[in-house]
Amino acid sequence: MIRAFAKWSGVVFLLLGIFGFFFKELLNFIHFDAIHNAIHLLIGAWGIWAGTKKSYAVLYAKMVGIIYLIIGSLGVFTPGLFGSMNIQMVESIYHLLVGALGTYVGFVLGDSKTGMKRAL
Repeated sequence: MIRAFAKWSGVVFLLLGIFGFFFKELLNFIHFDAIHNAIHLLIGAWGIWAGTKKSYAVLYAKMVGIIYLIIGSLGVFTPGLFGSMNIQMVESIYHLLVGALGTYVGFVLGDSKTGMKRAL
């Protein structure tokens, strides 16, 4: 489950990053810019790589979970992320969902399945 989360979320982020270079928006809900695309490509590549080993996948899930919970929360209250990116409410909700799933997979399933007792 943990490696699958890393692989599949990595594939989705990688596809979003690639898609963003060819289109400016997706279904009139998600708007892309160069910073957003670069971040998606990096996280996507990291996720695919992290899916190769369980300990990497646990770290990926924890880090992506925390980061995306923070970005999603900031996006709800400051949609422009202080002028750095244009983030729509749909994107913030997506970020919160990915963050929640990542933290669950990383901290709950990761700790119970691998025996890790420390959090990052």
